[in-house]
Amino acid sequence: MTKKQVLNLEIMLEDFFEDSAMLGLVCSLLPYRLCWFLNAYLNFSFIRTPENDVQMTKGKNQTPLCFPVYQMVDELNQSQIILYGNRCDKFALVPELKKIDYFLLFKSAVCQSESKKYQTLLGQIPDIQLVRELDYSTIKNVGNLML
Repeated sequence: MTKKQVLNLEIMLEDFFEDSAMLGLVCSLLPYRLCWFLNAYLNFSFIRTPENDVQMTKGKNQTPLCFPVYQMVDELNQSQIILYGNRCDKFALVPELKKIDYFLLFKSAVCQSESKKYQTLLGQIPDIQLVRELDYSTIKNVGNLML
């Protein structure tokens, strides 16, 4: 008789979000335009790899949705920054935060200080209306952000 293995989502979430900080952005720019601004203004180097986009279906008709994901890895500082688009058509990747257009996830040992610094810098970009620090542990559908 084989032993059943149970997938523990809470442990996976803790592992994924360990040493991380998250910002929510309100911005009317399309994802590729926002990445261009972030790359230009903040010397980021975001790259979109379609395999990392979040794919799901929603609604009565099981409408296929694709939420863009852009990533940047800074090997020098051993950090990773991930930009998630929160909107596709009339649906949100994280429904309880549907007013947020983008999530910016900082994964590194110094993520708290990094996110505070970038929170200020992002607020200076004219097309970004709001930058807000978010706590992943209070987000119900945070599992949608796991890559």
